[in-house]
Amino acid sequence: MRHLEITRPTVAANRRVKPGDIVEVVEAEARILIAAGKARPLDGGEPAGGPMMTRGNGALIEGAAADEPEAAGERSAPAFETMTKNQLEAYGRDELGVELDRRKSKADMIADIQSATEGTENAD
Repeated sequence: MRHLEITRPTVAANRRVKPGDIVEVVEAEARILIAAGKARPLDGGEPAGGPMMTRGNGALIEGAAADEPEAAGERSAPAFETMTKNQLEAYGRDELGVELDRRKSKADMIADIQSATEGTENAD
């Protein structure tokens, strides 16, 4: 069991909690709350298993250390399937400099992004 201080309103230990509350939760719930930025540990440092990282969508990357540097100049692609069509359009425009057509299906928009990252354009 871990003792946490809640930093944002959430649910922990099967009850609603607010910032400043101290709760005792199981290790798995502690890892999730800390990774989501909703709590901080009171009983010292990182949860068992070392530091954690999350993906852009908040999903935990198990076994990845937070202080591991990414390869120079290498960025991981976001999980396009979890993004909305609006998010895909913004990503294409902001990160790749391409305009996507939201009238297309989500799968076609993802294909357009993948084509743009490979340096080819998908002309329709």
